[in-house]
Amino acid sequence: MAVPTHRLCAAVAAGLLALAAASAQAAAPRVAIVAENSGAETTDLLVPLAVLRDAGVDVRIVAVASGSVSLMPGLTILPDVTLADIETPPEIAVVPAMHDPDGAALRGALREWAARGTLMVSICDGAWVLANAGLLTDRAATSHWFSMSSLRSDFPATR
Repeated sequence: MAVPTHRLCAAVAAGLLALAAASAQAAAPRVAIVAENSGAETTDLLVPLAVLRDAGVDVRIVAVASGSVSLMPGLTILPDVTLADIETPPEIAVVPAMHDPDGAALRGALREWAARGTLMVSICDGAWVLANAGLLTDRAATSHWFSMSSLRSDFPATR
């Protein structure tokens, strides 16, 4: 069953606010919002960045490689760091929708981080990135309503 976009956005916002509230009571978590340089969805990246930074959470945009990151449909930003700069995995990785949801470097980093305890949070079609990394096998997931049937057929071990 498809979840209406406004309800999904409300759920994501509530989750981010809960994370922000929790960080105010404890040491701020280290959060990485990851992005392929070739393209990430603007709102999937900037909304969690703004909410978490406003709450004082230590959050950084982490690009796969050095250089700018293209945000769909037409904004370019400079990341804070690259995957090569990350020595210790973040506590939380936020994964937006990307142009290349199956990039080898990002897939490898996410697998390593997950194996070392990083909590993975996908936003919208960021679920494709986690699915391609094998991180949604035997797990429940959601995505953009338009993509759900394709996600089900391409990754049948994901509920």
